[in-house]
Amino acid sequence: MRTIFLSTLLNLPFLFAAGDPDWVTTPGKSAKYPAEQFLTGYGTASTHEKDAAQIAEANARAQLASTIVVSVKSQVVDKLEEQGKQASQYFSSVTQSSTSLQISGVKTETYTKGRNVHALAYVSRAELMRIYAQKRTDLVAQMKSLIESAAQDEKSSHIESAAAKYLSLLPLYEELNETTCILIVADSKSSVDGAMTAEGILTKTEAANKIDQLLAQTVASVDDAARALAYQISKQVKNPIGRVIVAPLTYQDSKMTSSFARYFRQAVETQMQKYAVWDIAQQAKTFVPKSSEIMKELTLESGAQHIVEGSYWEQGDKIKIIGRLRDVTGGKVVAGGEVLMEMKLLAERNLSPKPENYLAALADQREFAKDEIVTADIQLDVWTNKGNENLVFTEGEIMKIYVRPNRSCHVRILYTFADGARTLLFNDHFIDEGKANQVVEIPAEFECAPPFGAEMLMVCARTTAFPETKTYERDGVLYLDEKDAGLAAAGVRGMKKKPVNEETVQQTEKRLVITTLAK
Repeated sequence: MRTIFLSTLLNLPFLFAAGDPDWVTTPGKSAKYPAEQFLTGYGTASTHEKDAAQIAEANARAQLASTIVVSVKSQVVDKLEEQGKQASQYFSSVTQSSTSLQISGVKTETYTKGRNVHALAYVSRAELMRIYAQKRTDLVAQMKSLIESAAQDEKSSHIESAAAKYLSLLPLYEELNETTCILIVADSKSSVDGAMTAEGILTKTEAANKIDQLLAQTVASVDDAARALAYQISKQVKNPIGRVIVAPLTYQDSKMTSSFARYFRQAVETQMQKYAVWDIAQQAKTFVPKSSEIMKELTLESGAQHIVEGSYWEQGDKIKIIGRLRDVTGGKVVAGGEVLMEMKLLAERNLSPKPENYLAALADQREFAKDEIVTADIQLDVWTNKGNENLVFTEGEIMKIYVRPNRSCHVRILYTFADGARTLLFNDHFIDEGKANQVVEIPAEFECAPPFGAEMLMVCARTTAFPETKTYERDGVLYLDEKDAGLAAAGVRGMKKKPVNEETVQQTEKRLVITTLAK
């Protein structure tokens, strides 16, 4: 397999001149901004776009943010697994979305050549550490002041005031978590030990307990839990904010969802409409995102600027619901809420907290995550007609799939159904240079039908043709012959990352998790 990389480099669909910036010829890598001292992101856009430079810059910023999210997952969450679900819960606001993280101190450069605008986003690790160390100090001081004031209100029996102050801590915890994550990634020599240290302030769980005690919210049904979450968020929003999108919650850190999450979303929408600070926006039926910030653009296209998102976690015989109201333009969490409810309340409504194939789907996710190839040489956007996060399709709904590579490439697309069957939508589809940075709609529609559960879309793109992989044909559709997830992933990729010099790998991949549900 190694011999193909020389021919790949000699047969690039476009050549760069000697005077081109090095971060263009070797995407995202620059001697001026070495990785030991800088974090960088690379993006491109077609000059046919009206705001090509801004789109390229947005893509570069999104790629830099995505790099931080991946680092948080590998450096922090995975290393703290011995603490159980606590680490995943603590950093879930960062790891659940790859493009909502907005980084301070980032600068950009652009360069136009031919039909593309190239952009480099960069920030020095030292500058990040300076900015976010000060931000962390300020946040902790602000939170300590709020806690002291709330405690004084409690002693004075000013219950409503105390509850409001404890509630105002919730978005600050999210901001503190993001700040902590960025500091850990910025300092390549830092340790994750003590990353969740409270530093003399209440833990988020302790604050949530205070809120429960003061508000005395009764949660005797799923609808009560939705009401409690909507109420907590509404108490933190002082002025009307217009329209808001409510996304399905995801189950723990799996990116899967469930019949419970679908019902809870509808219940939250109903409850939120009782408050005068917002209206519920319906998701746009069709949209074409200009940049890699898919969910941000989908929310704005739907006429909203805020999105309610979050996750829920099994804790023995209870479920902990963590919700956030995020401003998608600035990426900031402006309100939050936590609700604890009895697991048995789901059974009363015949709701499941996770897909029936959860364990099998989770095992698949882990196998496909091994040896994944993600480089800046080829950048790839993948989304459905419902976006690329919190994806739920109900029986009878139609799913469409779109891809957008930043250069000519070969694309292979694998779809894994809930029953474990794997179909190749594209085996080796060539996208020429004329379609670089253009939307390519996959010429197939999926109608949501049984069996239902967690499913996965995997898209691989590379600069040379994919080698053959074992398939069989049924009803005119190619299915992967390999059932084992690890072997299937290796077969679809056509190469392994480890034996190859990382700088010469010109292949990348994206995966979306999709939950299908009966009506």
